[in-house]
Amino acid sequence: MSKALKLFALITLLALLGFLAWWGIATFRHNHTPELKTATVMRRNLVVAIQASGVVEPANKVTISPPIAGRIDKLYVDEGDRVSAGQVIAEMSSSSRAALLDIAQSKNQDERNTLSAAYQATKIFAPVAGTIISKQVVSGQTVGLQNTLYELSDYLLVRAQVDETDLAAIHPKMATDIAVEAFPDKVFRASVRRIALEAKPIDNVTVYPVEIIFKGSPEPLLSGMTANVNFIVEKRGEILTLPVWAVSDDGSHSATVTTIDNKSVKITLGLSDGRSIEVSGLEEGTKIIVQALALGDEGKSSPFSSPHKGKSPTGAGSGGR
Repeated sequence: MSKALKLFALITLLALLGFLAWWGIATFRHNHTPELKTATVMRRNLVVAIQASGVVEPANKVTISPPIAGRIDKLYVDEGDRVSAGQVIAEMSSSSRAALLDIAQSKNQDERNTLSAAYQATKIFAPVAGTIISKQVVSGQTVGLQNTLYELSDYLLVRAQVDETDLAAIHPKMATDIAVEAFPDKVFRASVRRIALEAKPIDNVTVYPVEIIFKGSPEPLLSGMTANVNFIVEKRGEILTLPVWAVSDDGSHSATVTTIDNKSVKITLGLSDGRSIEVSGLEEGTKIIVQALALGDEGKSSPFSSPHKGKSPTGAGSGGR
């Protein structure tokens, strides 16, 4: 091969290597150029809440048993009925009266009436006012002292299980919101009535039962429904916020952001519900630029905590427009 041909081959090889190097650098830069996103300052309502699960239960469940052994003659109430204290809810015959009435079936009507008047039926009364939540007998059924006729609830409440790490933020009369799966579009307002003094271990976690009473009627809730409870720690209405993924706390509850017109602005961070965070130093509607590589898992709960709290809020509930 001549020297000219060798030189040409070398130049060609160098040119090819140069092109490949340029192409690789260009491709790398393209693939590693941060994608820019924007976030907008919006006015929202923020609610910081501690979440817990519970069950809708009777505050006090009263079991009504027959005062004597015998046979049920009449039942005057059914499940779901409201009764007052002292109301007659059933009548029954003692075993001897039931036997006499059976014998009287072969007699004429006057004799049956005389016998019924001479041996009065035993009335059963509601011991307290409340709602019949269970009827366990039917008319004509023979019962003994061990049988249950009705179960009566004075009123419904929610018993929630609160983790001991959250207990310091829970206090009597604290506002709560209750949701149940049966009525997903309805929120029931309630408040804390009592916090148990003794812990209850569940699945190796120490929890404290907390009783929550409803504000107003809990209808159409039923005993035994699973309840999702939000204990309202703090709420702010109509405040300026940014998504939590759009800002990074510098350790002093503040952050530096870049607006869409390329201005660097230091803002103060406030209350967070895990999805949005309160900001001051920007006007409503201002857009900021956020590098996509810095977003991480966009939309997930944020590590931000409210500067007014010692730890991040558990759970979130927010509303806005």
